Amino acid sequence: TEIAAQALSRLNKIKFDSGVVDELLFLETPREHRLPSGVTLLESKAVQESVYEKLRVVHEGQICVSFGPDMK
Repeated sequence: TEIAAQALSRLNKIKFDSGVVDELLFLETPREHRLPSGVTLLESKAVQESVYEKLRVVHEGQICVSFGPDMK
C-alpha cells in the first residue's frame, strides 16, 4: 500500500481513535537505491506493532520509502 506523507496524520488519528494505545515500528538497516530519475528508495524489513489495551497486533513485511530528487 502506498500512502502520501500528507495522509499520515489523518491515518494516525483514525488508528488512535479506534483504541490504539501505542504504535511501534522496528526496522532493519535499510538498503538504498538511486534511480536514474534522481529518486532515492530506501527498502527494509519492517515489523509494525499496534498496541491496544488488552492485545497487540503485529505485522511483518517490507517497507519502501521514496524521496524525490529535491529531498536531501
